[in-house]
Amino acid sequence: MALGPVPAAHADTGVAPELVYATDHGPSSGIVAVSAQSDSAITSITAHLYAADAPADAPEVATIDSFRQDSGTDHQGVWLASEAVHLADLGTYRIVVDLTDADGDTSHTESRNQFWYVRTIDLQDYQVSPMEPDYSHQNVSVSGRYTVLDPRTGKTTAAVDKPVVIHTPEASELTVATDSEGSSPVRSRSPRSTAASSAPGSRGWTTPTRSPTTATTRTSRPPPRTPG
Repeated sequence: MALGPVPAAHADTGVAPELVYATDHGPSSGIVAVSAQSDSAITSITAHLYAADAPADAPEVATIDSFRQDSGTDHQGVWLASEAVHLADLGTYRIVVDLTDADGDTSHTESRNQFWYVRTIDLQDYQVSPMEPDYSHQNVSVSGRYTVLDPRTGKTTAAVDKPVVIHTPEASELTVATDSEGSSPVRSRSPRSTAASSAPGSRGWTTPTRSPTTATTRTSRPPPRTPG
């Protein structure tokens, strides 16, 4: 004799929501990004953060359960946390995501990606003069201002006393240090272009480069270092 209502057919045959990935929406944003899909609308997302080197039974350091859809559909898309998470320590974190869809199906999955929570550096007001050096104008002035964004405070400050390496096409290098405002003005004798790069750092530290005809910004992901 059956007790209670007969369960709906999809209760036995429903497809559990699938976590495509979960990571940060920028290494200093503090925003968790989740990509997921299911056979019905995804109705609930909860992300749990754990220290990357913590044991499996370690307590979580943060729980995020408020998300907004950023792209895609309610069946398959990308969701971003409604607010930035504020953590005590910089570093990398494991992400475990709980998903629920409109059919009532659930999943509990650890992301293959990590959540990066690090300071990022950016180069502003970059200038090279003259932009097209020639034989008669071989003295090139390079200037710029480096700033650092700390996700713990959300504040941007000058990158003080940080090494900046000036490269020339002849493979020569000149290293200078930023001043109290994060600036590093340099005069270099070169018949061609120059490029400036920041010192190596955590993933997300920006390495800007410039030449007389191009201007690009690359963001690299080197292995994690001890955050500070």
